[in-house]
Amino acid sequence: MINRVPLLPRLTMMMAIARHALSLLVLLATVAAPADGRAQHPQRPSGLRVRVTAPTAFAKPFVGTLGDHSGDSLSVAMGAGGARVVIPRAAVRQLEVSEGRARWRYAVLGGVLGLVGGAVIGAAAASSPEDPYAALGGLIVGGLLGAPAGAVTGAVVAPERWRYYYLPREGGS
Repeated sequence: MINRVPLLPRLTMMMAIARHALSLLVLLATVAAPADGRAQHPQRPSGLRVRVTAPTAFAKPFVGTLGDHSGDSLSVAMGAGGARVVIPRAAVRQLEVSEGRARWRYAVLGGVLGLVGGAVIGAAAASSPEDPYAALGGLIVGGLLGAPAGAVTGAVVAPERWRYYYLPREGGS
């Protein structure tokens, strides 16, 4: 004899189990996720590449290496020579820390664009009314030449990424 449970209570029970499982997954994801406490407890980023915006001290934002900084000033080494500039903290409107360049992402993007562009240009340049396969050959050769050229170009021209750094005001740490 088969125990037959009506469909509606079975669906209700399955929905309850799914809801509890989803709640458990959300709880586990929340507990397991790394906490990013930079905004609450900023670290002192000495030695990092920074971009400083201080309109009262400098006309344009400038890039340098952050040195010592105290409650009332920042020391930034500018350029390869390392000339140090001390800026009052009150003059600093914004401090950004470099996260490097997204070279792989731009290399892939450049490679795809080079592949497509090279294929189109190669097909257009090689097309001939006498040889129907010339355009196909130009498409292949153009794509094969364009992809690495685009990838190298993309990796070289990748822009630097900047992340805002919370700079506590005087008296804060």
